Amino acid sequence: MSISQTTTTTLLTYLDCLNRILSALIFIAYFSLVLKYRELRTISLLYVHHANFVGFLFILMYLAYFSSTAPSTTNPKLNDLLCQLSEFVWAVLKYLRSYSVLLIAVYRISAVKNSKLFKFLNKSWINMSMPIVFIWITSIGLFLATKLTFRTTHGDLFCIDGYSTHLNSTIAYLTVTSVLGILAPFALTSVIYLLIRRYLRQSSQKFGRIVKLSYNNKSDTLNSNSLIEKISDPVSSESPISKSNLSKNQRLSSQLLALNLCYIMCFSMSFTLSFRYIIPEFNQRFYTIRQVLRILNVFFQTMIPIISIVYNPNISLANKKCSLTVLESN
Repeated sequence: MSISQTTTTTLLTYLDCLNRILSALIFIAYFSLVLKYRELRTISLLYVHHANFVGFLFILMYLAYFSSTAPSTTNPKLNDLLCQLSEFVWAVLKYLRSYSVLLIAVYRISAVKNSKLFKFLNKSWINMSMPIVFIWITSIGLFLATKLTFRTTHGDLFCIDGYSTHLNSTIAYLTVTSVLGILAPFALTSVIYLLIRRYLRQSSQKFGRIVKLSYNNKSDTLNSNSLIEKISDPVSSESPISKSNLSKNQRLSSQLLALNLCYIMCFSMSFTLSFRYIIPEFNQRFYTIRQVLRILNVFFQTMIPIISIVYNPNISLANKKCSLTVLESN
């Protein structure tokens, strides 16, 4: 290895370590804000917080391998047990990370298209928690099913799932888990986003016609109130459609798009890194590329809590400072 390559590798190693630490600190800061501000502890934000919790677990897994690539206790049996546990966590998180965003998408579209489901979910914390329990059970079930079907185990690097001595099993495992854990939920979330945007655009046009009609009739208060009540609100089933509510839901829609884009970037990095079990000597031949991909993977995961705050309609960045100010509810 040349001097320049050694220098590049050293710099990327330091950047990788710094990236993991900063990422963990950002997640800690996010949950500190949740604890501090009551407006961030509303039932409607549960799925967003869950997505960030799953992302935090992902970052903690990388921190667990901060100074090593595999468990290195003096007990070989304990090392193997820790590796099996790591394999389980990595694999389940692969599904949870995508399904948590899909869950947000389903919740958002229920707010604009299915008031009965929306009301049922918001009725209690138990109702809101049931879909979370469901995706956890589904994620665990999918991992166990694919592991047993293709008879894979963990590899040497970070004990990541998907390794097999039979190349066909490795390829099949990678293909199936990529479809179920990446392509399918990403596609569904994208479709839901487009449906939400379409509905919001139609609602915005209706709102504009209502205001224009009320103005033309020169009886703004009477006409706007009577006509508005005939149209269901895209944000809340309990309040009439309004410009502020449309703006709020548009901001939430933008948040969903940003979350989905960040996750597809994460999964693109993870998918490329999965070729470590297919390409011979991948870790050695593509060491620098692997470092860059890992850094980007963690970086895009770190953007999730930032996006959650920036696009939250109840939060504003006051005077572009680090402190956050909670706005008054409409």
